[in-house]
Amino acid sequence: MLGVIVLNWNGGEDLVECLRSVYASEDCGAEIVVYVPDNASTDGSIDAVGREFPQARVIQNGGNLGFSGGNNPGWRQAAADGAEWVFFLNNDAVVAPDCLRRMLEVCRANPQIGAACPTIYYGTPQTHPDGKSSPDSRPEIWFEKGICDFEVFCGVNHTEATPEERSSTWYETAWCTGCCFLTTAKLLEATGGFDEGFFAYCEDTDLSLKIRAEGRVCAMIPSAISWHKVGQSTSKEPTPGYVFYIGRNTYYLAQRHAPRPDVWAKFQRVYRRQIMTLTFGFLNSGKRLMGETILQGYHYAIRGHKGIRPARRPGLALKGAARLIQGVYKVRNQLRRKPDEPAVALAGQGPV
Repeated sequence: MLGVIVLNWNGGEDLVECLRSVYASEDCGAEIVVYVPDNASTDGSIDAVGREFPQARVIQNGGNLGFSGGNNPGWRQAAADGAEWVFFLNNDAVVAPDCLRRMLEVCRANPQIGAACPTIYYGTPQTHPDGKSSPDSRPEIWFEKGICDFEVFCGVNHTEATPEERSSTWYETAWCTGCCFLTTAKLLEATGGFDEGFFAYCEDTDLSLKIRAEGRVCAMIPSAISWHKVGQSTSKEPTPGYVFYIGRNTYYLAQRHAPRPDVWAKFQRVYRRQIMTLTFGFLNSGKRLMGETILQGYHYAIRGHKGIRPARRPGLALKGAARLIQGVYKVRNQLRRKPDEPAVALAGQGPV
């Protein structure tokens, strides 16, 4: 049995399109059972599931438990129902009809694979058929390989595969994205699944690294195809919540998985420097709340805070620290600038 876990939070029509693609899947040699854990949606999307997909098993989480806490009840129920394989799929993603079949074929033939992803294109099959926006353009790929380097700030990122990797049956990746993440119920039970301390962001990398610690590899299967609308349940622009979770969770991830004490020490130095730089950049470009919130994420990270972001905004102490950083960086930049060099403000970009 293959349990497909589609976490929902106000997914609207995206959820329906996602489930349609799953139920249109080719025979993959295992019964496909869909589970829809719901983080207290209020948009009627779960009612739509009941009308069109009465066979889907809805799990009411009773509140917004984030990505980690929202998905865990889904895979645990699937495991209890006898699932051997578990596939996590974002509710704003769709899979090609042969995606699940191709992934299971490769994973069955290569038992060293502990987690796997398909190639994930932007958009939908309608907007980006074959992953291209026009006949003469290069494929617009959202995810085909992950990197993880704890010697740099935010070293968890996407990268391009090589032509040789793209033409192979499968190749290794440092981590698999939670957007389309195939693994086994046994490995989820052995690792505990998603760490709910992350709440949102970096939990898929954490699970991937825990699976690798079990002696397995994370793999990309280029012949398996899916599409992702990207950020449908969140804003497409960086938000205070996003910078809080990325800032805090990056620290938490490195603290847990940095391979050696010297790497952890280097990460901390780079992390502090980049948090200060980003704080200055946001404040200097007029994004006051963003600057204060990324500093708040750092503050909570070093205090060991986990779970959902606190409801309260940054307090007076953090506001004062942010202003101090802004002043120090302005003076530093003026001292470093050559006499004939114009002053250029650092753009307030997000942390990734």
